[in-house]
Amino acid sequence: MRTMRGVWVTCVLLFAAGVRAQEATPTVAERLIDVLTANGTLDTEDSVTLRLIADARRRAARLDESVDELVARSGGGARWTTTDERFSLRIGGRIMLRFSHEDRTPDFSTRAARIRFDGHAFESWLTYRLQLNLAGDEAKTTVSGATVSSSNELAETKDAYVDAAFATSLNLRAGQFKVPYSRQAITGQARMQFVDRAVTNQVFGRGRDVGMMLHGTGLGDRDDILEWRLAAFDGEGENRTNDDAGLLWVGRVAAHPFGAVAYRESDVGQSDSVRLAIAANAWVHQDDGHANAGDDWAVGVDAALRWRGLFILGELHWREDARAPGPDAEALGWLVQLGWFVVPDTLELGVRTAHVDWDHNGDGDAALREYLFVVGWFSHAHDLKVQVDFGHVEEHAGDRDDNVDGWRLRVQLQLIL
Repeated sequence: MRTMRGVWVTCVLLFAAGVRAQEATPTVAERLIDVLTANGTLDTEDSVTLRLIADARRRAARLDESVDELVARSGGGARWTTTDERFSLRIGGRIMLRFSHEDRTPDFSTRAARIRFDGHAFESWLTYRLQLNLAGDEAKTTVSGATVSSSNELAETKDAYVDAAFATSLNLRAGQFKVPYSRQAITGQARMQFVDRAVTNQVFGRGRDVGMMLHGTGLGDRDDILEWRLAAFDGEGENRTNDDAGLLWVGRVAAHPFGAVAYRESDVGQSDSVRLAIAANAWVHQDDGHANAGDDWAVGVDAALRWRGLFILGELHWREDARAPGPDAEALGWLVQLGWFVVPDTLELGVRTAHVDWDHNGDGDAALREYLFVVGWFSHAHDLKVQVDFGHVEEHAGDRDDNVDGWRLRVQLQLIL
């Protein structure tokens, strides 16, 4: 009798341990205990013991879920996964509040108010992302041939794509996402060392677009030494359809000789060893079919280094836009920035200079320049930080009378949920 009782006790414990659902485990186990107690298989003492064990397992399951949720939130957002692990969903968001003072004009603004949804569907290798900006661009509409602007800001789609990982070295992404040109352009705005990207991004970066991209990593036995991306887009920017006869073709290859270098600025976490990323990229926008037909193109190289609180970024670009009649417009741009945590992972100081010089772009040569200094206070890495950058900025359009040439101050608070 004792042998059979021991078998039944073991079966109940294994059954209670094997049921994964938080509420189903104690309910089914307790019902089984009731049946075995009623037919005399278990005595009162064994029944009480098993009920205590089942209750302890229920509490442990709840604790495990609470810990999992906290871990997921610490990584940005709250995460849910179905019991069969076929579907997962993470919900997160970001708020960026900014004060700027430029050209004698003070201004408070909500730089970003975003919400994102990402996870996987059906298979772990099939992932997705949807990101919306609730503080988007001002509304613009055309009425009888005239464009009318509104002070109201519209919610807009930033990312909307599906990514299939066939292998570490081969992935396919389709939808709307960032054009893979320039390290700083690819790096998320929330992971910037300064309040915003450099002026070079205005000319050479392509923002987000709609298209498809093959990408992967790996070289030999290492899956982090090489990264490559090859993509085709409409070429008209985010949330717009193609209105010409050509596409935007983009390619990028990067080498990480000492291990993968994440697309984020500032050496949060204090890298113990040197991490270096060196990349080359290019884009070609075929015959635009607009006022001046012709192919526009750009090439560039960039490098980033992080080590023990130090972060250095450098980029060099060349762009040429077809013009007919007349010579093609040409632009040379570069940026150098570096920052160092004077108080590890808490207080960072940084400097940046960036230049863009145009030739044959309008009635005169145009230029963009900035010389900036930044102070960053990091409370919870990039998830909660305050940044203050200050410096001299120049925007000489060449064919406009409203050139900008003066000092600018920006203060930004960022909270990532």
